Amino acid sequence: GGALELELAFINTNANALGISIEINPNALALLALELINA
Repeated sequence: GGALELELAFINTNANALGISIEINPNALALLALELINA
């Protein structure tokens, strides 16, 4: 859906910054997705 596509685009744009956080906390990706969906 649109939210997932937005999430993927956001990750691709900010891969360097998000990569570090996601490696430290794998749940960061899911939390970010929930924040976008509920925005």
